[in-house]
Amino acid sequence: MEKASHLSVIVDLSPTQWHLSAQASNQYPLSIEVFLCQLLAFLNAHIAAKHENTLVVFGALPGKRWGPCLRVGSFLTAGGTV
Repeated sequence: MEKASHLSVIVDLSPTQWHLSAQASNQYPLSIEVFLCQLLAFLNAHIAAKHENTLVVFGALPGKRWGPCLRVGSFLTAGGTV
């Protein structure tokens, strides 16, 4: 039987970097909205893979730390757990 696993994610929330990343002039532009949707799908898959899996998401800004932004739960939303 597989052991449960823990996933920790640190998200860089620097407004300047996300603005530059979303520029249409980039070969592969990525906005923070698209990134967060993709991250949320990945985190839900991690929790769904095994009931005992856990995760925590930390947000990082230049000179600051936020966390945990999302907590462990059976179904995650942008605002927390359900």
